Amino acid sequence: MAALHLDLRAVRHDYKIERLRTLFEHYASGAATSEHLGCECLLTIISQLADKSTSDLIAEFAIEPMRDYLARVRRDRQRALKRTGVPSQPARRAHPQVPRN
Repeated sequence: MAALHLDLRAVRHDYKIERLRTLFEHYASGAATSEHLGCECLLTIISQLADKSTSDLIAEFAIEPMRDYLARVRRDRQRALKRTGVPSQPARRAHPQVPRN
């Protein structure tokens, strides 16, 4: 039987591995399960503590969730584009029409 971890969170791995080490030093190595997906630049985290959710651990150790990371880099990109005068949305290209048979 497969398990579905509803408490699993994805985080960007930049500067987060040290924070995970701190988490494991504070709560012990079995406090959470984490997997480094290097080709995707991701870490997955799942709390193994009965009294703390994964979101609790992320907040306690200031680990940036992937959703927050993506929102932040999008905002930073928009600001940078405004400073340079480049339109924030590229012009849409018309897709070639594919004949339907």
